[in-house]
Amino acid sequence: MIQIIRSVPTWSTLRNLGQSRLLAYTALVPFLGFVLLFNEQLVDLLSLSPTVAAQLSGSMPDTSAGIAKEITLHRLYLAYFGLSFLGLSSFLYNLLCPIEIKTFSSASEFVNSERPLTTMPRRGLLIGEITNDFIIAQLETKGRLRRGLSDLQYPMQVVSMFSAVFKGIFENSDHPQKRPEGDISAGQSELGVYTALGEVDVFKVAEILMTGRMYLRAFKENFIVAAEPFAVDLLTLRYMGLDHSRAVYRIVISLFYMLGFGILFYPTALTFIQLLWSFF
Repeated sequence: MIQIIRSVPTWSTLRNLGQSRLLAYTALVPFLGFVLLFNEQLVDLLSLSPTVAAQLSGSMPDTSAGIAKEITLHRLYLAYFGLSFLGLSSFLYNLLCPIEIKTFSSASEFVNSERPLTTMPRRGLLIGEITNDFIIAQLETKGRLRRGLSDLQYPMQVVSMFSAVFKGIFENSDHPQKRPEGDISAGQSELGVYTALGEVDVFKVAEILMTGRMYLRAFKENFIVAAEPFAVDLLTLRYMGLDHSRAVYRIVISLFYMLGFGILFYPTALTFIQLLWSFF
């Protein structure tokens, strides 16, 4: 089950379908499709040839006209439901997909556009958003299903990149309570950002950055200043976080796309098999 959950596409993958103009029009099908698809004149126009219907169903020629209309209506029903699922998927994508993903097709495009605009105040907001996503993902690990959803929303490669970037920023800062360079025998600093093995505790650093306590303000300000050379990494992390966000919604949208395409493909596959079988 967890492996299936982890295979759910990201927002940037869904973007190829969600921003298709053709699929965008299918959002109207649940409202107008019934009137259009089941118009009597349209049904007559799309009705199968009685000869083909007789061949597909194995019926007698004198009843093939009625069977042809019945098959046509059945396939119009399938088309209606298939297009409705695709329309609902497209609607949900446009409603729920983060605006950054809809605007930029890749992390590199996002970075190139946003990097010149990343001032110090915006860098502080960016660090706050990234840190908040990381903390929430680390706390939601109880139970196999919740752990699977957490991995889907904040996968291991994002966790690894977060750890590397935030360790780098911390080591680049000049906060007075940072461990002296090369000192691996001393205990934890007063802030408790080091483990017993002398490694930076990234989760602790993230907690400090998210706290509102005034005495930690200097730490956070120094961290934001030290993050300037890491602007590309921070923007990449932000894009990756947004790309994997709202896991449950991505699951629902992906299922609707699968149902829609599956229902539309079914009559085509069935006709192909029936015609192929009739030749033998």
